[in-house]
Amino acid sequence: MAAFRKAFVYKSSGFLQGATEITKRELRSWKIVRTISSTSAKQAAPPVPLSPAVRFLIDANPHLNPADIPSTGPKGRLLKGDVLKYMDDLKSGKAAPTKGPGLPPVESPSGDSGLRYVDIPLNNMRKTIAKRLTASKRDIPYTYAVIDCAVDQLMELRKRILNETGNKVSVNDIIIKAVASTLEQLPESNSMWTPEGDLEKLPNVDVAVAVAIEGGLITPIIRNTNALSIVEISSQIKSLADKARDGKLQPHEYQGGTFCVSNLGMYGISEFTAIINPPQSAILAIGRIHTIPSIGPDETLSGVTKTITATLSCDTRVMDYELSCKWMSLFKKNIEHPFVLGI
Repeated sequence: MAAFRKAFVYKSSGFLQGATEITKRELRSWKIVRTISSTSAKQAAPPVPLSPAVRFLIDANPHLNPADIPSTGPKGRLLKGDVLKYMDDLKSGKAAPTKGPGLPPVESPSGDSGLRYVDIPLNNMRKTIAKRLTASKRDIPYTYAVIDCAVDQLMELRKRILNETGNKVSVNDIIIKAVASTLEQLPESNSMWTPEGDLEKLPNVDVAVAVAIEGGLITPIIRNTNALSIVEISSQIKSLADKARDGKLQPHEYQGGTFCVSNLGMYGISEFTAIINPPQSAILAIGRIHTIPSIGPDETLSGVTKTITATLSCDTRVMDYELSCKWMSLFKKNIEHPFVLGI
């Protein structure tokens, strides 16, 4: 019989190419072995691997056996929905319980065996927040700008207001007044992008304030903020915040506005980036007051300065890079010289 050189010799782990001389009969026998081995490998193939979600459910419920659960995924893959449906069928008696190969039962804090997580249904507010902020990050082209502002004079203004009027205003009250003044001084920044794709300049400066309440975050609006004094702004914020926490805000009190202020300084946050709340076109994130060294004209240490970091997130379609930088520079000027804002 003729011999074949450099034939592929079948081994259990695959093929090896060699210079061994083999006969047709030997080659034919190796082909048969290869076919039988391949068939056996297919028959003994391991089951389709379980996804992490399915594995978690199986491990958390040791009475479940993946082999007993009807699968509906592609190529027989077991889906999380298949497991959840099977568990419901067990509860309703539509499926017979089986002893699975899972881990020992895990006791929940109450002492009952069960899942190690809890699905918390969302209220309407949380659903609305999730929908609007997801749309914001998806649909709005963001521009960011960060600037440090000295607040030594701002703190002096707070003391002056307390001494002259008896009203204790917050740092945030003065920041909101500075924001409104900046929007008034740069009218093109007091605009919004309409659903029709147009840029609309608004006649009134309405600034929103982020207020944390149970179950979510709401942004009541201070109408005509630029026309109000700092004391009036402070009074309105307190009233709106109380109504928000009591769930008594009316729709016209939290809908609209073009600009929002979010302050996390009371939590010790140095700086952060906030998400625009459509249809508003910008939001200013304010961090805590911190102290930094003050350098004099001769580049020597002349003292310390109280400073805040402000981060602007804005819709590039409304405030491009140049306008956003102009806005932040003017805001810094208003914050660092707040006595021009009035009491």
